[in-house]
Amino acid sequence: MGEREAALQDLAEAERRAVDADDDAGLVEACITQCKLRTGFAEFEEAEYYMKKVADLGEEMGVTETTLFGMSHFASTLVYTTRFDEALEEAEKTLAKAEEHGHLKYQAEILTFAIPACHLRNGDIESAMAALEKGMEIALQIGDRVSEALAAVAQGDMAVQRGSFDEALTLYNRAVAAGQATGFPHMKAVGLCTIGTCYRRIGGPLLQRALDLHAETREVMNLPNGSTLGAWMWTEMGYGSIQAGQLDEAEELFHKALDEPTAPMWLIRPSALAGLAEVAISRGDLQSAKASFEEMKEYVSERKMADRYLEVEMLGARLSAAQGDDEAALSSLLLSESMAREAGLKRILFDIHVLRQDVHREEGNGDAAEAAAADAREVGGVILSGIRDQELKSAFEAQIEMSLGVETQRP
Repeated sequence: MGEREAALQDLAEAERRAVDADDDAGLVEACITQCKLRTGFAEFEEAEYYMKKVADLGEEMGVTETTLFGMSHFASTLVYTTRFDEALEEAEKTLAKAEEHGHLKYQAEILTFAIPACHLRNGDIESAMAALEKGMEIALQIGDRVSEALAAVAQGDMAVQRGSFDEALTLYNRAVAAGQATGFPHMKAVGLCTIGTCYRRIGGPLLQRALDLHAETREVMNLPNGSTLGAWMWTEMGYGSIQAGQLDEAEELFHKALDEPTAPMWLIRPSALAGLAEVAISRGDLQSAKASFEEMKEYVSERKMADRYLEVEMLGARLSAAQGDDEAALSSLLLSESMAREAGLKRILFDIHVLRQDVHREEGNGDAAEAAAADAREVGGVILSGIRDQELKSAFEAQIEMSLGVETQRP
């Protein structure tokens, strides 16, 4: 009911009584509840302490399921704090133990979040998708709706980036249904928000539908514990606001993602910083844009977040173009194109070609601009050929024309 402080006071008393009574099972329950209350508010030091304690108590009691709970949630905490190498080691240990003892729930749990998140950070998309597929299969087998929702969202995100919009919407709709079934507002919010993002990436007349879904997401997030994954949702909605030209709203959402303590605040920080840079570029405030970009670039570099390297290069290209450094912009776009093409990210590749066109137009190179536009149309045509739903196809056709018909204006 949102009365977190009262809950923490009760838990502290429960812990004291469990210790006094030598009640290990009661202490485990108190520690597990501590994790649930702490993680959503980014109190990771406390969450780490309690999950290690649960794992140790499980070992002492000889209860494998308790041990696996502690291990699995400890691995997730390491992901949230961007300690990916430690997280992958802990996640693989957890998976091995779960497989050894036949605990399908913890196999599904670890395969649909910690393991794929670490593989993506390492730039290993193939391993990440394989883990998600296996995790989804197990989740469906045992009715684990939380793992099903998380897997569907991650698979949907990749489908969007590859321009497979029909597949993405099917997956996101599955995430909504699974999230609703959990009874947790934050899980329902994830599905609604990411469907909205899918419509945004299709674009054209579907942008308004995306904004409507994002507005519905905010209503769900206002429920108790609805903003547990807030940084993720606010960042997704912020990019929708940018696309709609609502820059003040976008800036507010990105700041919420960066400043309000929620579970994914450190994991999502690069995208939120990139969003602030995008807002500043749109306003012509290149000094602020550069500051946000440099902070994002350093953050990604320090943590070796390979899944963010493409995002860094594309934002660097936009900033260089806005500063009038066409050579640097085109150099970043060339690298971006290579990265997107290698990973099969056709929707992102389309955006790269559009930005190339705009840079060439600004430098007065009409032939190169036409060549870039032709590349964009070619990629757009490939995406269109794979869209079965006529409404989605028409919307993306409109987005192609909109993207290629409007030049980027330098401040």
